[in-house]
Amino acid sequence: MSFPWTEHIALVSPHETTLFTRERPYARWRRQRRAGLPLPTLAELLDGERGRLTLLLGAGLALPLVLPWQGGLESREEWNAYAALTLAERFGRSADAWRASCSLGAYGEACPAAGVDAAFWDGLQTWLAGTRLKLVSAKPLLSAVADRYARQLAPGAALLIVEAHAMQMLNLKDGRWQQALVLPRAAGDTLAQSLFNAVMLTGLADEPALVLADPREAVLPASALGWVHPCWSDADEA
Repeated sequence: MSFPWTEHIALVSPHETTLFTRERPYARWRRQRRAGLPLPTLAELLDGERGRLTLLLGAGLALPLVLPWQGGLESREEWNAYAALTLAERFGRSADAWRASCSLGAYGEACPAAGVDAAFWDGLQTWLAGTRLKLVSAKPLLSAVADRYARQLAPGAALLIVEAHAMQMLNLKDGRWQQALVLPRAAGDTLAQSLFNAVMLTGLADEPALVLADPREAVLPASALGWVHPCWSDADEA
């Protein structure tokens, strides 16, 4: 049974969804994992549930990018439209196929942005309207992790998030977003193999700061910053 104050946190990717639930503050989290497309798996895992829902949108579902400063753009709407056009150029399809959002910083700074498939986003809103869930937030995984660990990252660090089927890397310069990448992760690769591949693919001189978002991993390496969310270290399989 769930209640209006029940917390749900879902990491959603194109291939699977991992859901964490707790009925009250300080209770232990319960974890469930389902393979499948995002909306059907969310609907299955949260069928009949109530409470507050936080969505973390993984690689392939939310595509990160860093936009160079554009002096002619004056509003958030103009920046979002520019981001949608950039997504269309880089990943194909029309600009209308993306729901883009930008995080505007100081004047002259590069602008972090992300795009979500418009069909998924519209379908999510339709599904939520028929539930008793309150959407607290829906953030790209890269943005959420960068915010969580901002104080622990060196000004020129590289942050690597390892998911079950992909990796995401954020390069910082003077503490600001410089480059955002989605990297492939082959099925069956160990964590050590994935770290090696990420360093080789990007040409990093040093090992990146690691955050784990792979539900198959049970032990956090000593050198890692942490899990994608505190609930990952305090959860029982449902």
